Amino acid sequence: MSFLTLYGWVFPQLTLTGAVVCALFAVVAGHVGRLRRRRDGRGMALLGIVSGWLVLLTCATLTTVVLVVFGGLAALMDRP
Repeated sequence: MSFLTLYGWVFPQLTLTGAVVCALFAVVAGHVGRLRRRRDGRGMALLGIVSGWLVLLTCATLTTVVLVVFGGLAALMDRP
């Protein structure tokens, strides 16, 4: 686990990409599970859909915040 944490700190862009890929997979797998209409897995399918969308929303928000902060810093440093 400590190696994965170190990997996340050294390569944060790959960690964010991995989170997005896993979230997309969770959303797709959740929808496939809901379409199969099995009673025993409906809760897990719904959990995959909700958690996948929450991770995607979090990643989009984090990316937007980082771009705005770095854009603002770049605009402040460009002034004479």
